[in-house]
Amino acid sequence: MQRSVFYLAGYDPRTARHYYSIFKKNLNIYNNLHKTQYKLSKNSHNSWQILAQDCQTTYNVLLWNDIVRQNWHEGFIGIMKDMCLFARFYFLNLLFIQFFKLNKGAFIAGLYPFLYIAFSYFLVFFLAYLFFIFISNIYLALVLSLIFIYFGNKLVIKIGKATASLWILRICVFAALLSKGKIENIEQRCDEFAQRIIKQLRQNQDFELILCAHSVGTMLLIPVLYKILQAKDELNLDKLKILSLGECIPLLSLHKNAQSFREQLEFIASKSLFWLDFTSKIDGACFYKLNFLKLANVKKINLKIHFLSAAFYKLYEKEEYRKIRKNLYRVHFLYLEAVRKKDGIYDFFNFIVDKKTLEEKI
Repeated sequence: MQRSVFYLAGYDPRTARHYYSIFKKNLNIYNNLHKTQYKLSKNSHNSWQILAQDCQTTYNVLLWNDIVRQNWHEGFIGIMKDMCLFARFYFLNLLFIQFFKLNKGAFIAGLYPFLYIAFSYFLVFFLAYLFFIFISNIYLALVLSLIFIYFGNKLVIKIGKATASLWILRICVFAALLSKGKIENIEQRCDEFAQRIIKQLRQNQDFELILCAHSVGTMLLIPVLYKILQAKDELNLDKLKILSLGECIPLLSLHKNAQSFREQLEFIASKSLFWLDFTSKIDGACFYKLNFLKLANVKKINLKIHFLSAAFYKLYEKEEYRKIRKNLYRVHFLYLEAVRKKDGIYDFFNFIVDKKTLEEKI
């Protein structure tokens, strides 16, 4: 059996080399734990092969990290710019109320970065101001204040990176700008992704093609899939399967300006495709088991879409799971890890490497 996997990463400035290292590490863990003998090739041009018994999979990373870097604001000015955009897109139009009603976990995860940054910088500037009150020499007070602000800013950014607060803030701003069509080159990149997949689907041999998207990559999944389904070519669409992990589609679809995105969702929903959507209750950066099609007021749904829980608590020993839950950043990437136990239905490496089709594994 031949299989091609096209992987759409989330809002990440890192290259395919990073995802290859994650894949290699976890495939080795999977082989050791479950006595499998999956063999991995080297990373060549952002793709690699995995050989299993009676099955060969080619794993392709669809890169858009350069576009992420173009919108990856750094430093105090960049953070303040994102804060202003966040306030404009989520507070002034009361969009945050809708997120609160939909998913309190996602609401808290989205609001926390704004509150953390606002409070932290208020504290830094307030303490710097105190130097002027308690130090009579104005020049000394000014110097000490500037030094305090400099190192205070460094600390705020360091903690923001460690807690992924800055990352989440950037994601929220990106979704809002994407809804307004203000992300340069993203439309062209989605078209390039679609053309690569269309080229693969033109082939007539027996194969399976899995379009897999994680996190913010699920937002790009929709225009890519829309372009594939609109192709005039005669394609083997019965070979195409969709696997979405930790999706956050409502972060885009709920924006007032995302009308074309909602229309794409409606078009896709009218097609008969097999789709597995996995989310987790402990993953605050996703919308747990939320039917994003109905949320977008899609009336006709022919998609064979299943909204499933990854149920990570079944896949790890209790002690390890307790530690994992404390690391919110790792939780959001658990979908790409090797499962420690096979007590649940979620198994990333089984889905994309082993023989049998995706629907036969559920």
